[in-house]
Amino acid sequence: MPEALIACRKALEIRKKLSDENPDVHRYQSHLASSYIYLGKLLSKTEETTEALASHQKAVETMEELARRNLGILDYQSKLAWSYISLAGFHQETGKMDEALATLQEFIERRETLANQHPDNPSCRANLAGAHFSAGLWQEALGMPAEAIAA
Repeated sequence: MPEALIACRKALEIRKKLSDENPDVHRYQSHLASSYIYLGKLLSKTEETTEALASHQKAVETMEELARRNLGILDYQSKLAWSYISLAGFHQETGKMDEALATLQEFIERRETLANQHPDNPSCRANLAGAHFSAGLWQEALGMPAEAIAA
C-alpha cells in the first residue's frame, strides 16, 4: 500500500499544479477532485482517517467550485454528486452514520435536481434511480428505470 500512496500523492501533486497553472482548463479541476477521492480511499484503507476525511472533503470542495462556475455543464454537476457519495461511503466506513446519512441525502438531492433540470435525459433519471438504490430506497428506485426508458 505504501507504493500506491506514493503514486497517488505524486499524481495529486501533478494534477494540483496543472489545475493551479491552468485555471481555465476545467477538466484539470475535475481530474484533481478525482485524485482527492482516490487518495481518500487509499488513506482510509491505512486507517489514516483524519487525512482521508480531509481528502474527501477537498474533492467535494473542488467539484463544488467547478460545478458552481459551470452550471450548464451536466458532467461537472454529476461528478459533484459522485463526490458526495464517496464522502458518504467514507463516513459509513468510519462508523459515522449520521454524517453518512446526511451526505447521502445531499447526493440524492443533487441527483433529483439534475433529473428535474434534465427531464429528457435518461441518464439523469437512471442516475437518480441508482442514488435511491444506493440509499436503500427500493420503492423509489424501482420506478425510475421505467421512467428513464420512457424519457
